[in-house]
Amino acid sequence: MNKIIKLKGINKDEFEPFVKTMFLSAGVSIDEDFLLERKESFSEKSSIGAFCDNKLVGTIGARQLKITMPSYKTISLSAIGQGGVLPSFTRKGIMSNLMKSALNLAKENGDIGVIWTT
Repeated sequence: MNKIIKLKGINKDEFEPFVKTMFLSAGVSIDEDFLLERKESFSEKSSIGAFCDNKLVGTIGARQLKITMPSYKTISLSAIGQGGVLPSFTRKGIMSNLMKSALNLAKENGDIGVIWTT
């Protein structure tokens, strides 16, 4: 039986599981110092998690970049990364859905382009 996966925004209380899931999905363990370094750049506005039975099983995040064009016009881009899905949940379309959600969020935020950083 397929489990139901729900996507939702990540809040500050879910920061630690967000980072741990992101790195565990790549087989990398992290320590408390690493978590503290990442906390400064965490954004609730652009972090999305995939949950199965209230367990975080996939992540994606973004940050907004401002780029000045040769015409001196400033544009907004979304740098999307911080993606990962736990090995036991791969091949179920979770990352595809996370990526679509991140693209929709970039559009809602008025970003005119996307840079994939994962």
